[in-house]
Amino acid sequence: MDNISAALASLRRGGFIILFDSSEREGEADILLGAQFATPRKVALMRQHGGGLMCVAVGAEASEALGLPFMDDLLRSSRLVPGNLVLRKAKYGDKSAFSVSVNHQDTFTGVTDIDRATTMRELGKLVKKSMATRSHPADEFANSFKAPGHVQLLRSRSLRNRKGHTELSTVLAQLAGIAPAVALCEMLDGRTGKATSSARAKLLAKKMNAPFIIGKDILGELQ
Repeated sequence: MDNISAALASLRRGGFIILFDSSEREGEADILLGAQFATPRKVALMRQHGGGLMCVAVGAEASEALGLPFMDDLLRSSRLVPGNLVLRKAKYGDKSAFSVSVNHQDTFTGVTDIDRATTMRELGKLVKKSMATRSHPADEFANSFKAPGHVQLLRSRSLRNRKGHTELSTVLAQLAGIAPAVALCEMLDGRTGKATSSARAKLLAKKMNAPFIIGKDILGELQ
């Protein structure tokens, strides 16, 4: 409960949390931030302390409202992509949460900290709007963002079907009362070439003054 409370409080005030999924799954820690609170400085910190792919995870209901497709569905339906190229399941057993990658219309190349913060923040605003009004702003999404881009979108498959960072982080956002659009970046260890261990992730969490939480904490809270 203490871990959960600290994580929710941090999300509400626009702070970071570090989420470790499970040693039985990916065994990875991700740096998380409510997308609506993204700034160039915060994106730089995620990039420097994380090092993995910069993404925004979107909740299942909001993804439906925006009309976000699953990338594996798009590839499977394309006549230009060999069927055996499309990922069915990852080695840890899950289907992919990948959707499209985007840049906001107001960005230039899309890759700078300023540009990626803009894309994340505007996406968070649009998701917040869709959840508040229960609207389906698919047209607004298509007119405000362009694909491909430098922020990878992840679509939740819901915790009933998948228990990855995408699903866990968007559930945390909902519990915190913020838009279920969460910027995240995997933490990588340049010394070992692997994902950052949970022990080292805990040390970084203390350095960043960010709550450290594991997947089973969230799942236990929901029971």
